[in-house]
Amino acid sequence: MDTYFNLESYIQSRMADAIAKHGLVLGKGNGGLATLSNAHVVAEFENIDNNYVRFNFFQPAQPEIKFEFAEFLDACFDERSKELRPLPPKEWENERQLNFMLDNYNSLILEGYFSKPISGDYSWLQKYLDLKEENDRLSKARANLRRANHPEAKAIFAKRMDGDPTWKDDVKRILAEQNSKS
Repeated sequence: MDTYFNLESYIQSRMADAIAKHGLVLGKGNGGLATLSNAHVVAEFENIDNNYVRFNFFQPAQPEIKFEFAEFLDACFDERSKELRPLPPKEWENERQLNFMLDNYNSLILEGYFSKPISGDYSWLQKYLDLKEENDRLSKARANLRRANHPEAKAIFAKRMDGDPTWKDDVKRILAEQNSKS
């Protein structure tokens, strides 16, 4: 990772509105992470190659159990993470991509998409765990299709990497087809 972009300073400037509105405290995490926290949640932001910002979060009392923000959006907002958290165009320079992601996270927090964790409401947890279990099961099946050189495997992998939830429908369809032939 190029350390040119100081993630804390970018978060402080790009997410100032969300920080102020929710009384979040900016901190530095381990391994180049920056955090925003309150008594109910610690949000970790990680600069990946200066053009992508990973957003995970956890309850302060249980730091070993981390939640992925996109999966949280999918669980709580009808699998709309791709729509709510679009990726910046790859042709943009790194700093513009980084700013785009932080601006988007700021907007999502301001618009209430992170209000439950910020307020300490974890009533969504079972839905999140169920979705994660299903995603893990289908990811394993997707990997098996890839190892078996299934003709649709590359396209399904591309959808998955792009955040397109229809990859799961593709895997389910193929599994159903395989089961009907058995």
